[in-house]
This record gives sequence, C-alpha cells and structure tokens, in this order.
Amino acid sequence: MILTVTPSPAVDKTYVVPDFQVGVEARVDGRFIVPAGKAVNVARVARALGEEVSATGFLAGDRGEFVQRHLETLGIITDFAWIGGDTRETVTVLDPVSGMQTRLMEIGPVVTEDDVRSLEAKVRAMAAGADVITLGGRLPEGAPPDLYRRILDIVRQMGAPVILDAHGLSLRLALGASPFLIKPNQAELAELVERPIGGPEDAVQAALEIQEDGVECVVVSLGSQGAVAVCADGAFRVYPLVVKVVNTVGCGDSLVAGLAVELARAVREARMTGGVQLSGLPDGWLVRGLVLGTAAAASNAVTETAGTIDPEGIPGLAACVQVERMSPGQPAT
Repeated sequence: MILTVTPSPAVDKTYVVPDFQVGVEARVDGRFIVPAGKAVNVARVARALGEEVSATGFLAGDRGEFVQRHLETLGIITDFAWIGGDTRETVTVLDPVSGMQTRLMEIGPVVTEDDVRSLEAKVRAMAAGADVITLGGRLPEGAPPDLYRRILDIVRQMGAPVILDAHGLSLRLALGASPFLIKPNQAELAELVERPIGGPEDAVQAALEIQEDGVECVVVSLGSQGAVAVCADGAFRVYPLVVKVVNTVGCGDSLVAGLAVELARAVREARMTGGVQLSGLPDGWLVRGLVLGTAAAASNAVTETAGTIDPEGIPGLAACVQVERMSPGQPAT
C-alpha cells in the first residue's frame, strides 16, 4: 500500500487551443478535467500501475468532492481532512501547433492550526498500513513551513520509507527529519545547495552532499537530460525516452510513482524475509524504479492531462529505458 499526502490538491482543467494567443478570442478543441496536485498525480499513476493506494490531504467545497469522487472511482482509498472554502483550480492551455503550454494556478483555501492537527491525525491513522508514504506539492496558505517535517516526525516510528517531492523552505526544513528519498528537479536542487546545477555530473555531486545529511536516496529530474539518482547502490543516470510530447505536467510525478511502486514492492519483499531495514532493501529496486518511473513519465507526456498513463503501454516503454551507472566526479557517458 502506498499512502499519498497532498496538502494542496487541485482540480485541473486542461484546454486544447490551437494557435493560442494572449488577448485573442480562441476556439477550444478539447477540454479535460482531472484531480491534480503532486501527490494526487502520484496516487493516480501508482494505482494505474497496479498498486494499492490510499490518499489524504486537505480538501474543501464542491471541487474537493469532485477530487474525492474521482479518486474513489479509481479504487483509491480516501480519508481527507475537510476545511473551509473550496479546493483550488488550475488551468492548463495546450497549444498543439506551437507545443507551448500556459498554466494558471489559484492560491486555494487557507488552513488553520486546527486543520493541520486534523491532517496529522489522518496521517497517523493511515500510515500504519502503508509500505511507502509519498508527500508532495506546495503547502497551502496558512500551513506552517515545517508541515512536512511534522508529518515525517509522526510516521518515523511506523517504519515506512517516505518519498518527499517539495521545494524551497518546506523541503529544507524537512531534510532535518531525514526522509528516505527526495526528488527535486534541477532548479529546486540548485536552490537547495545554493549553487547552479549545470548537468548530470553537478547533480550527482550535489546529491552526494545531501545524502551525507541523512537522506538515503536523492533522485534529480533534469528535463530533457533525464534524471540522476544517488542511493546505497551507487549513482545512476537514466535517459529520457523520445516521444511526441503533448504535455509535460505530471511527468515528474509519474517518475515518483514508479519509484514508489518499486520501493513498496521491495519493502514487502524485505518484510517477508524477516523485517524491513531501509538501509538493506533488496538490491536493484532503485534501478527498477527509475525504469518504471521513466516509462510512466513518457506515457504521461503523450496525454493531454497530468497524472494519466496507459498501463498497457508501460512494458514496451520500460524495455526501451536506458540506465547507466555513474562514477561521482566523472562525466556521464
């Protein structure tokens, strides 16, 4: 079971508008409405990959009811903390002619300390049955910047590894609680280590520094350069698949979903053989996670909506993924 925690979910409306121009009336060729938010996208992709998934976070109003209903129709177990207002909405405009996309994102409702305590209680109850916990996305207005650290402190004694996909102050504060795996992108990693990240070699060096602070695994998404990963098994580079990209929103979340699925499988395997020691999980789970996540990201990229994949096409995509071992300090081939 993968538990996903999304403090700021959204309802994402995607409009397909050929030759989109600002200030000009435009014809909409297609419209899609799905639940969104980093960990919500992870939940949807992980479920499509065949994993049992539960989801929590903050929801509000009619839009929140839409998010919950949609997730439950996918077979995802939900238990959200309900707050005042209405869940935020995001709008994505895809221009299939230029290949450009424009995003508009509402701020969303404001949470109180009572709301935060309610979410913490939900997490405490749901984490007991989880193999892996994923935390992701921006924090809502009113939330304390150390919310992710507080959640990490709550679940620490339950033994499930935590994957964190956040940025800025919330990520920096959470590192003190040693999440098992973090997945910054290139810009977020540069902000974290306070220097530019030029490519895979720079990313590996920065990841090694973060690993020294108690984070077991660091996976860095690098856009068109693929991704790098540093864990106990070593350092790896995974190359992106060449596909006809329609929409890049949700590709990073799909990568996280693949990592979470393979990590959950490794945790269950370790449990069957006498207990879970996160420093001694079965060999190869990280590479398998990178392969599955990269395939899922490519599948997401060819759809109009974030967090949407074609499960039947995943094996074929995974067979094409290239992963290479890197030596820190040496260029990747």
